[in-house]
Amino acid sequence: MTEATHPARLRHLALGAGPLAPLLLELELLDPQAFVFRPGQYSAIVLPDGKLLTLSIASGPSRLPTLRFLYRATPGDPQADALNALLRTGTRLELSAPGGQVCWDVAATTPSLLVCAGTGISQAYAILETVADQAPERLPTYEVLALAGSDEEQLRHPQDSFWQTAGLKLVRVSDPALGADNTGLVWLRDAAPRLQDSRARVLIGGGPAFVYTVHDLLTAAGLDAARFAADAYEYAPR
Repeated sequence: MTEATHPARLRHLALGAGPLAPLLLELELLDPQAFVFRPGQYSAIVLPDGKLLTLSIASGPSRLPTLRFLYRATPGDPQADALNALLRTGTRLELSAPGGQVCWDVAATTPSLLVCAGTGISQAYAILETVADQAPERLPTYEVLALAGSDEEQLRHPQDSFWQTAGLKLVRVSDPALGADNTGLVWLRDAAPRLQDSRARVLIGGGPAFVYTVHDLLTAAGLDAARFAADAYEYAPR
């Protein structure tokens, strides 16, 4: 790897509530002024073999020098195994420069829906932390739909209750169904008319299959895809 990297040290590693729950990785950047990012972007941890493990940043810029990431330590996954080994052998890591086309404008007054599956909620956390810091009066214009296959896989943020008290609408749906009858997708289909009426912006956080399922559902309901944002549009275009 020839590009300049950003050194960081491990501050905290929080295990999930069960084997399906993602881990919370908290790092401290040694030179935070050199790491400039916007909510919605990602970075990558440099693994011992030089390959990159790309993860969405799960904290807002105001938290610097602290950075948070969520990842699923799936047994047998080569990158997860490599990261686990790296975390066991030392506390210093190297990060790539932040990147990604999803740079959420928290100053916009347009209503926003953040629809996320699994660790895809990382981007929503970065956005909500930034809104709460810079424009808390806009939290009532935000709605989060968090989908997971089970309650064990649902992620909770320490500020969930505070954000909801300030007006954030948070809907959690745990349903293992993968088809059109998934309870979360049914909720989204029912919400589509009001999202269309309000011209809401939509962030879709998750893997490509999830992103394009939500994309197709909302465009079929008449929403303009130009108002959608998702990392998968960049790294897995179709």
